[in-house]
Order: sequence, then structure tokens, then C-alpha cells
Amino acid sequence: MTATLPRPVELPDPPGSVTALGAVLDELGSAAFTAGLAVHLLRPAAVLTGWQGEDARVAAGEVAAALGVADGLHHALTVVSGRLREHHDGWLGALARLRALREDQEADVAQARAEFGRLLAAARTGDETARGRAEALAARLVVAEGDRAAEHAALLADLERDAAEAAGVLAAAGQGVAGSGGSRSVTDVTVHLAGLLPGWGDGALTTMGVRAAAELTGPDAATDTRDAALRWAEAVAVPAVAEAFVAALGADGLTFLLALLSEQAGTGEEAPLAGLLAAALTSAGAGAQPTPRVREVLSAVTLPLHDPDPRHDETAVGMGVVLAAPGAGAALVAAWGRHLLEREAVQGHRAVDRVPAGRPDPVAAALTAIVGAGDADAASRLLHTSLAWAGLLRRVHDDDGWTASALIALAGDATDTDHLARQALQALGQGLDPADAALGAPGRGSGPLGIGEPVHLEALGQLAGAIGMLVADRSELVRGDLAAAGTGEPLSPAQDTGLRGLGLLLTEPPAEQRLTSSLVGGLALGGEHRAETAGALVAVQEFGHRARYALRFAEEVVDTRAWTATYDLLTAPVDLVRKAKVGVPAGVVVDVGAVLLQADGRIRFEPDTGPVHTAEDAARLAAAVVTGAAGVRPSGVGTPAGRAAVQAGSAGFTRTSAVLTLPPLPARYTGSTAGAVLHDVVEGLVSDALGPPSERERRPRPTVGPR
Repeated sequence: MTATLPRPVELPDPPGSVTALGAVLDELGSAAFTAGLAVHLLRPAAVLTGWQGEDARVAAGEVAAALGVADGLHHALTVVSGRLREHHDGWLGALARLRALREDQEADVAQARAEFGRLLAAARTGDETARGRAEALAARLVVAEGDRAAEHAALLADLERDAAEAAGVLAAAGQGVAGSGGSRSVTDVTVHLAGLLPGWGDGALTTMGVRAAAELTGPDAATDTRDAALRWAEAVAVPAVAEAFVAALGADGLTFLLALLSEQAGTGEEAPLAGLLAAALTSAGAGAQPTPRVREVLSAVTLPLHDPDPRHDETAVGMGVVLAAPGAGAALVAAWGRHLLEREAVQGHRAVDRVPAGRPDPVAAALTAIVGAGDADAASRLLHTSLAWAGLLRRVHDDDGWTASALIALAGDATDTDHLARQALQALGQGLDPADAALGAPGRGSGPLGIGEPVHLEALGQLAGAIGMLVADRSELVRGDLAAAGTGEPLSPAQDTGLRGLGLLLTEPPAEQRLTSSLVGGLALGGEHRAETAGALVAVQEFGHRARYALRFAEEVVDTRAWTATYDLLTAPVDLVRKAKVGVPAGVVVDVGAVLLQADGRIRFEPDTGPVHTAEDAARLAAAVVTGAAGVRPSGVGTPAGRAAVQAGSAGFTRTSAVLTLPPLPARYTGSTAGAVLHDVVEGLVSDALGPPSERERRPRPTVGPR
């Protein structure tokens, strides 16, 4: 006999807790009673007997608003309570029927199993009808279980449908409390009520901001930051909550969170906190129009330009993580991005180079965010100072300058582009004035921008095209400075530095052609002192090429010093033996190795073979722009106007060249010929072998300037 009884079907209770729903109903009943009591108490207050004038009007408005909220809340709670009560009763009915089904199932199964057992026993004794009766019993039980399963499914479906209808009633009733928005979060309700009841709402929103700050900076902040950030992300997007949040954080709290972000950067754990700070700072007006409390916090978190403490670099990296987060406003990115560039310009190092490897570059994050936003005014604010430009021009960009060039082009569409062009030229000319410092000299703070180093030539090559376009479109500003130099007018420090920067920019092919065409084309249209201006332009070009050679030489000096210092450190043990007169041959080996490896501190650099511009070139250009005869020789200009232009152009060149002199080159230059280097090496080896080294002859520095 192979017949078997079917397995009883599962008849579970519906999901959820009817007990919890009952507790909610009790709370709603209490809330509805309280709201009704508030309505009852507020209605007589609306009269305000004895109140007059503006006070009466304001008070009446506040009472009316409170009465409206209380009345609406009472109505909503009454409707919701009634509908949820119906659902609760239906749920209890479904549970009762399910209990009955399970009891019937239990009885049927028990009876069927007993009968089935008897039939099995009869079949074993030879009862031929036992098998048929057992199969019929199993079939009846299958049908009964199917009926129970169908009824169970119908009960749960009816209950789920009723729950959906009740939820619709709740949503409709909630519109009067939380407004007509889509979501009904605690933040939505609080913000909506704050607008209706400002006397209460301002305090409620402030409390939310203070609580968020406390959770993010409390004792367990390092472990619970992610959850807290996710919990408060929606609330801090509300301006009033954001203001209270930033004020409650204070400078110490915000610095702590930025340092925490720096540690988390690159791990994937930083996203919630970065998004929270981006939303909060942007909503609080950071970089735009913050309230006094927020402005005070942000002012205290700025990075000290001259303090090399690496903790500030950690803060800078944290700032970059915030700027890269979705929700960071363009005004915040511009303000912090400019500050990051200014600090790098003064420090002479990227912040990302002074923190553990693998962390993101904050400046790159700022530039990418501004370009991605496409906000021209924000790009202009980021590049508003010469020091910010200096930071941009003193770092070699990992993407070959594409993002920085896009930033410059975007800023060129802003309203204050004349200022931008002047700041760019002043940053380019930084360090090229003899009053600043010797080229290649160590140290900081010697130039007018508070930095000592000139522009990085590789960075200039990356950005020259974009800067050239920016300046060329505003060439009338530059022509004014050239005219002042060509006519001998005293130049302001900004004009002097700007012309030096112009000269350096003119040595870059991506900028030279467009910029020269714009300047010369403007002179050809006419104007006062255009011959002297043309002569000054040629002098600026000459200065630029000599300055470029000097900068290349200075970079070679820096590289040589660094390599020599490394070599000296590696060979220090052998050198100590030589000093002790124990092993002179070893010392000789060290000196010869230094020469072969070019680690002897001597500079090997090719002569200056760059283009040379003379007074004759200046006279030729002056004659061309005055007479319109391009390419004419100065000696071939026969008209009085042409002869006057030749003289004025040559004079403009001479006056400008007298102003645009170069800083001194480093003092350790010893020439570039192999004979001079070999002579110095042999002389040094003999001197070391015979005794203490004598005072070495100082070698002349190369002449850099018009040849």
C-alpha cells in the first residue's frame, strides 16, 4: 500500500503586530484629546479683549495660526484614529478566523491520521477494500487543505487591501500637518509647522541642528559617524537647521570632522559625512552670505598660510573631500578652493604631498567641482587673487592642465574679467623682480605675494594657452601698462610685476601668437604713444626670453643641490674616513664619483640661445604700426611720421629695458665647459689630499639679458 496523507498547509498570522497597532491607537486617542482641548482653549483667546494696534494684530495672527494648526491636527487625528480602529478590528477578526482554521485543521488531520492507521492495519490482514478507502481519505484531506489555504490567502489579501486604504487616509490627513509635499518625514513635519508657528518652530529647528552636532562630535562619533550622518542628512539641508548645526559644531567640531574625513578619504566610508557637511555648509551660506554665527566658525577654520603644521594639510584634504561631495555649492567650492591654492602658493608644497599616500588632492577636487558646475562667477571668485593664481601656476597638474585650463576659460565668461587678467599676469611676474629674491634662493615670504619662488615652467606650459586667451581678450589693459613703461611714467608695483609676467607668457607658443596679434592689432588701430608702446612690447618680449632662461637655470640649480645633498648623505661614512686621514684614496674615489655622477655641486647648463629682441626690432615694429608698412626697415622709413616712430619705438624699448631687469642668478655657477669643470675637480682633489681645503675662487655668474 503506497497511499500517504498530504502535509498540512501553513496558516501563519499576517505580518506585523496588532498589539503595536493597538498601542498606536491609544496614543492617537490621547493626542486627539489633547488637540481638541487645545482648540477649546484657543478659541476664547482669539478675542484678545483690550489689545489694540500692531500688538493686537500680531497676537491675533499668532493665535489664529495656532488655532488653525490645532483644529487641523484634531480633525486629522480623529479621522486617522477612526480609520485605523476599523483596520485594527478587521485585523482582530482575521486573526480569530485564522485560529479557527488552524483548530479545524488540527482536528481533521488528527482524525485522518487515526483512520489512516486503522486502514493500514486492515490492509496488512488481507482486507482488500482498505486500500481504496485510504486513498479516498487522503483525497478528501487534500481538498480540505486546499480550501483552508485559499481562505487563508483571501483573509491576508483583504487585510492587506484594507491596510493600503487606511494608509491612503493617513496620507490625505497628513497633508494638513506636513504640507502638500511628497514625503512625510519628521523633518518635513517640523519644517512645515515651523513656518506656520515661527515662535515655536525656530526653537525646534535649532534643537535639531544642535542635536545633530552633538551626535557627530560626541564620545562615540568616530564609530557612529556614518549612521549619524545618514540620520541627519535630510535635516541639515534646511537653512535654519544648518545654521544651528554649524554654530553648534564650532571651529573645533568642524575641524575634527574635516580631520576625520581626511582619515576616511579613499576608503568609501567618507561619503555620508562628506555629503552631510557639503549640504549643511551650503545651506548655511558658506562662501556666499552666511549669518554672523556661521561666518565666525568658518573664519576660525581657515588654513593659516604661513604655518607649516601638517595638521593643516589634513584639514585641507578633509575640505577637498567635502568639495567633491554631491551638494557642495559653487560658492563654498570657490571660497575653500581659493584658500587651498593660496596656502599651497605660500607653502611651496601641495597639501596632498604632506599626508599619507593615497588620499585625494583637495585642489584637484575644487577645480573639478567648479568646472563640473559650470558656474563662471564661482570660477572667477576662486581665481580672484594673485596668490590663488600663484598656487595654480606653481603646481604641475596631473591631467596636463586640462581642468585648470577649463577653469580659466570658464572664469573668462564672468563679469570681472579685467581683474582676473591683471591677477594672472601679476602671479606670472612674481619672483622676477630684483626686489623679490635671487632666483632659486631658498626660503619663503620674499616677494610681494608673500612667496619667493617664480612660476613653475612646466605648469606655465600647461596653462599658457588658456591664460593667453584670457589676457588677449583684454589686451587694452596691457597696452596701457606698456604705454606707461614706454613713455617713462613711473610704474606701480602691480604694473611692473604684470609686465614681467606678460614677458614670460609671451615665451610660450600657445599664448604668444594670439597675444601678440591682439596687442599689435590694437596698436595699429591708432592711439596715443603707440610707437613707444610698440617699443615697450619688444622690450617685454626680450625680458621674457631672458627670464625664461634664468628660470630654467634656477630650476637646474635646485635639482643639482638636491642631488648633491643626496650623494653627500650616501657617501658620508667614506668622507668621515677621509677626514680622519685613514683612507685618502677612498676620499679620492668619492670625489671622482661625484664628478662622474654630476653630484659635485657644479652646474652644467647650456648657454642662452633663445630669441633676442633689440632696439632695432622695436623701431621696426613701431614704424610698422604707425605707417602701416609691415616689415619695413627703420632705415627705409622716409616720412617724418616714420622717422619719429623709429625714434619713439627705440626710446620706448630703452626705457622699458631699464626697468625690467632680472634678479641675480645663484652664486654657485662655475661655468659649463668641460675644461673648467675638470680643472676644478683636479684642484679640489689635490687640495684635499695635502690638507684642509683652501678658500675656493668664486666663479663669475653668467650674464643674462640682451646680447
